[in-house]
Amino acid sequence: MNSKNSQPEAVRNYITKVCEHVGAKDVHPDIELEMSSHLDERIADMRSQGVQEEEAVSQAIALMGDASQIGRQLHAAHKPVMEWSLAAIVAILAGIGLIGMYAVQLAYSGEEIYEVLLFNKSFYTVIGILLLSIICFTNYQKLRRYSWHLYCATVMIMLLVSQYGISVNGSKRWFAFSSFSIDVYAFSPYLFLIAIAGLLTSGDAKSQGLLKNLIYLCKMVLLYALVPMLLYVRGSDFHDFAIYNVGLILLLVFAARAYKVALACIAAIAAAGISIVLISHQLRSFISYRYFSDSFYTMDDPGGTDYLRVSILEAIRSAGMWGQGFGTPNHTLPYLQSDSIFTYLIYSLGWVFGLGMVALAILLISKVTSVASKLKDPYAKALTIGLFSVIGFQFVWSIFMSVGLLPMLSIGMPFISYGGTNGIIELMAMGMILSVYRRRNMVSRLHQKAQL
Repeated sequence: MNSKNSQPEAVRNYITKVCEHVGAKDVHPDIELEMSSHLDERIADMRSQGVQEEEAVSQAIALMGDASQIGRQLHAAHKPVMEWSLAAIVAILAGIGLIGMYAVQLAYSGEEIYEVLLFNKSFYTVIGILLLSIICFTNYQKLRRYSWHLYCATVMIMLLVSQYGISVNGSKRWFAFSSFSIDVYAFSPYLFLIAIAGLLTSGDAKSQGLLKNLIYLCKMVLLYALVPMLLYVRGSDFHDFAIYNVGLILLLVFAARAYKVALACIAAIAAAGISIVLISHQLRSFISYRYFSDSFYTMDDPGGTDYLRVSILEAIRSAGMWGQGFGTPNHTLPYLQSDSIFTYLIYSLGWVFGLGMVALAILLISKVTSVASKLKDPYAKALTIGLFSVIGFQFVWSIFMSVGLLPMLSIGMPFISYGGTNGIIELMAMGMILSVYRRRNMVSRLHQKAQL
């Protein structure tokens, strides 16, 4: 293929006119390359048949067709595509969250702590939806160049909050600005995984022998496992570290490029091993939970270690098909607005409503999985897997926790549980995923190959 400068002027003008109609500027190099190749081949064929160069160029362009029409067709093929069904599921879940907060507020209308639940939840939901909309219509690819900066900034912010943040339940994880506070550790898994998605797909690492591969492996383990582990240990934050590790493993296994899959898997195993050592006392606690004990099926021990589980199972058992009624109080469930919101909604609105929520969660997970499978850009796929692994893990854990099948941890149900920082970051993450899908036809194939 001739270089662009050596092409006949008529060919350059034709390709330029085609590209003028294509709004996705990132794919212009792809269009130029493909059309140049076709035109060069046709011109070469005609020249071999004895046709003069100027005539060969004119005939080749005529055979290609009208530039404006081709440009409009290519514009249609590369225009943004919105995943409205995914946005609708998120909107429904956010709406259920508002209903849940109103139900809890109604049930405890006489208690001051619950009087502002609906207002606060609505306020944070509106902020989250606004940020979701802004992020959805931005170019996520611009974030990739700042992956290393984002990683370093996340580390620095976590160090600062662990030193100067507000202590809640013995853990310094909050920065307060007047009446507004930010849970830095709740943000951290998302920020780390966004940064790592960019670092993994940067194209800097190449398979260049055993020594360099070992050095690269050590770098991965240090940056992706050891540094975050030390930060989460410093903040005494087990559950966010567990959430981060789930996202890290999924990201390394499913978004790693072909020639470093082995290294990525080894790094993931190393991260998992470190996690097991770190949470050994939580594992013993989990075993003591008596998951398979006979008391799992009985209600005769409402005190002691089984109290929460008994309360959960009793609330679900007594709910019936249609529940105890909207806004019915339940004084046995802890943290109704956050950790126990799913159990409480089943208790007040019934098994049918609970099954509907589970169906929505499954639909959301399957929809995002389908979206990820359609993405050809490695960075887009890594972003989607990394971000949604956090949300998906929280959905799975909170559902099983809320029906007594997993121990109680401070893990709320995404979009539904009360929590300003968590609610906003979850909606922002979905905005990023929607942006990725929206621009899936607008990413240059040449750029994709550069990442492989």
